Amino acid sequence: MLRFVLTVVAIAGLVLLAAGYLGRWWPPGDSLAVGRAQVLVAAMPVLAGLWWVGGRRLARVTLAACVLCAGQTVVLTMNHCATCPADQPILTLYQKNLLFNGTDRDALIADIQASGANLVTLQEVSTANLVVLEGLRATYPHQHLCTFTSVGGTAILSRLPLADMACPVPGLATATVALEQGRLFAVASLHLHWPWPLDQADQVAEVRAALGVPEYLILGGDFNMQPWGWAVRGVPGGRIGGYGATFPHFAPWVPLIIDHVKARGLDGQVALRPLFGSDHHGLLARLWYAS
Repeated sequence: MLRFVLTVVAIAGLVLLAAGYLGRWWPPGDSLAVGRAQVLVAAMPVLAGLWWVGGRRLARVTLAACVLCAGQTVVLTMNHCATCPADQPILTLYQKNLLFNGTDRDALIADIQASGANLVTLQEVSTANLVVLEGLRATYPHQHLCTFTSVGGTAILSRLPLADMACPVPGLATATVALEQGRLFAVASLHLHWPWPLDQADQVAEVRAALGVPEYLILGGDFNMQPWGWAVRGVPGGRIGGYGATFPHFAPWVPLIIDHVKARGLDGQVALRPLFGSDHHGLLARLWYAS
């Protein structure tokens, strides 16, 4: 009886893992992908039990699937910028979901100013959080805000002039900024809905169409999705990785990496910043031209 139960559990786990890769074509797949790490951890005692009761063939197959899945998951969260130079980056971005009713705004403003970031991308810019934009206006005089849901809009703040400012789809603020030698960078701040059964998949399709394929892109946002989900991989640009959980709200054993920096034509390194009264950690990305 125990062997039968463990067999059913192992097969169900394999189905869940496989379904989590279908988010591109089947939106519930991304919802299942959110808990991939927890499924992999839960698989370990099941594998040990299967081995102990004699179900070793299924245990080997399940272990192989878990190893492949875990390897791919780890790669997607790693920092791939092995050749980033040690000198000054060409661009620095501070990404932050403010939390619509957050606190410690003075500390956050001070941290953003101290970071020296060229650009700031913000989400949940509610009426209460407009004080953050005003507090940063002297340092970041060029500001672009788009309305979103009741929790607040998305914003781009810049030390340099912004051009082509637009709100092309709900949850997305876009602009362009000219850096050294007149190179034009597309900049975006993104806030995605929660995954299925909400309409995250439709929003991602709209964002992909709106962003296109600019030569240089820097995007910061709250994706409400883990790095391995299609909602992250489907948005243009490569993810700048190397950091852990950004949303510790639920529990320490439910690590959610749902805030991301993505770039095109750039590579870089990202460091977590404190919560500062929000339920999301900030991200500080240092970026260089991709080699």
